[in-house]
Amino acid sequence: MFKSIPGRRAVQSMLQVGTWSVNLPVALPAKRRNSGETINLNPHRQAGAPAYIKPNLKWDDFGISFTVCDKLSSCANARYINLRPGWTLQQARAEAMTHYDENEEERVREYNFKLVTCWARARLLNVLYAVGNNAEDDVVNGRPIGRCEIVEDTDRLVKPYTCADKLDEMSTLLAEAQRITVGRPLLRERLKIRAPRA
Repeated sequence: MFKSIPGRRAVQSMLQVGTWSVNLPVALPAKRRNSGETINLNPHRQAGAPAYIKPNLKWDDFGISFTVCDKLSSCANARYINLRPGWTLQQARAEAMTHYDENEEERVREYNFKLVTCWARARLLNVLYAVGNNAEDDVVNGRPIGRCEIVEDTDRLVKPYTCADKLDEMSTLLAEAQRITVGRPLLRERLKIRAPRA
């Protein structure tokens, strides 16, 4: 039986949007940096190596944050990326969001399908066991009763949470903020009165 949905793999959340324009510093924990050991350059952080962007979503955070990283998910600065020809940073972020959403929906769909298949298989085996044992007294409404009652916990099914969902939340928040602002014109009038005259 499946305990929980498998974690998201790095390739499912990040998209290559270009290459590094310079050799980036080695990404190491402070303990290793301060030890004085000789550090070789990481090939995935050198000029010409692939550069990635990945969107970050959390249920309790407002908006979507983006991380620029190398192939091992070590962070870097976006100013060191040579974007794909014709791309802007905004397009790269939009492409990364689309990539994330497609992979997230596939990951959740695959988990839910396996879970439902497991439940169906258990029900089928339960009924086949009852029919195979020819239990005359184990009949309810003309159907044989198996070894045990099969109960599906539909709360274990997962709903995908995507960048598109987060953008919908943000547009709702923006509409609510605009409604409140329009509904309180007195505040704007007070600010006009307080504003220094040129």
